[in-house]
Amino acid sequence: MSRTFDNHKESRLNGTRGTVIDMSWSSDGSQLTAAESKGHVRTWRLGRGGHKEGEEIRTLGSDIEHVAWCTEPGKQGILAAAKFEKTVHLWDSTSNSIASSIATSGANTALVWSPSGKYLAVLSRDARIEIFDAANLEAPVVTLETEETVHMVRWDTREELLLLATHHGAVEVYSWPNVEHVHTVAAHVASLNCLGVEPRGDILATGGADSSMQFWRTDDLSVYKAIEGYESPLRLIDFSMNSKFVASASDDADILIHDVYSGDKVKSIHINGLVTAMAWNPRNLIIAYAAEGAVGRSASSMVAMFGPVAK
Repeated sequence: MSRTFDNHKESRLNGTRGTVIDMSWSSDGSQLTAAESKGHVRTWRLGRGGHKEGEEIRTLGSDIEHVAWCTEPGKQGILAAAKFEKTVHLWDSTSNSIASSIATSGANTALVWSPSGKYLAVLSRDARIEIFDAANLEAPVVTLETEETVHMVRWDTREELLLLATHHGAVEVYSWPNVEHVHTVAAHVASLNCLGVEPRGDILATGGADSSMQFWRTDDLSVYKAIEGYESPLRLIDFSMNSKFVASASDDADILIHDVYSGDKVKSIHINGLVTAMAWNPRNLIIAYAAEGAVGRSASSMVAMFGPVAK
């Protein structure tokens, strides 16, 4: 078994006032930002000058439900923050102000930047996906409407494919940027709740309500490994920055870390609560997570990082 995580431990972060429903790392790995159920956004800085209480981004106001740091070089200080009702703010960390705002057509349920940071996809409750060009945010360059509920949207690493996780258990695959439907991957027998693409771009992981995780080759979309043994539906999947590990969270009160290529479980992080958000640091083997209903803790909700102990 891998001993990669033998020197890791949990470090609790404070300051949240409600359940965290989304989180995102800045692309340089120096800031972790979380959106809470009460609409507040809080960010913690790693390293010297950081504080466990974090800092609330008051200029964003309230009613923020989803956050995503921009990945484009030169724009790494831009945070996309989605309100539930038809607005996405782009907040500039250097000036601590809202640089611009995007009007969307529906109730926003998720948002994600493309790997290059040139495009921002916003998913709405009515199964509409609006994709904006970061260079011109006045109107979406693509509006994609589907008949099936979509839980998550991702690009592949090379930005050649747009991947939709759907309620009927399939990955609907579209070409990018011309957005033509090219394939349906029948991934799970129940709802496909989450998916992730490893940073090298070779592997797609999917997690479903059938309590399993599948690994797929992105070159031909063939399955090469299935991870079973979960006792409840999977909710979250994310790959480590070195493409070696994938973390998954279900309703089981644990985060499981598997070796991407062997499929072996290398670490189990016992949370003792429902994991509501999870994200690997893009530069280090540190995983951040949030949970609610955590038993034996001082609060019913928590945010923590699992990382190496400083020597």
